[in-house]
Amino acid sequence: MAVADDLERARAALRMINPAPYNAEAPPEALAGDITPVELHYVRSNFAVPVHDGTLEIGGAVAHPIRLTLDDLRAMPAVERAVTLECAGNGRLEMRPLPIGEPWGDYAVSTARWRGALLHEVLELAHQQRTASRFASKAPTTARITSSPSSQKQARTT
Repeated sequence: MAVADDLERARAALRMINPAPYNAEAPPEALAGDITPVELHYVRSNFAVPVHDGTLEIGGAVAHPIRLTLDDLRAMPAVERAVTLECAGNGRLEMRPLPIGEPWGDYAVSTARWRGALLHEVLELAHQQRTASRFASKAPTTARITSSPSSQKQARTT
């Protein structure tokens, strides 16, 4: 229950667009500076917040399938980037005719500082096979590297 209470408190300042799955715009004043305060970042969800045990599994077309914890990921070299995210539907309420989708106003946009390990460095831990051609993520805990038939054929002929 504490997580739900914390989430409700954290979302109190946002402008809710849809309660389930939760979608909300940042308040206009949150966008006044270069970086949006974390608690005021807009939220775009396609599904409810999933239950997560804090691990990431990487498998498929890899030599060494691995399972990483949040501590493992936090121990990796980290980079920090200021990144602006904007929902493709931002400003939808001003369109005529009104398109299908969430009724976003003008504040489904935020800029945050993101810090963590680079994805390619995380994937390298599993030793991707030469024939690997695609990366798929099954939220929230599984990453799979796959080979397409065309890349397998190419690998055999080269």
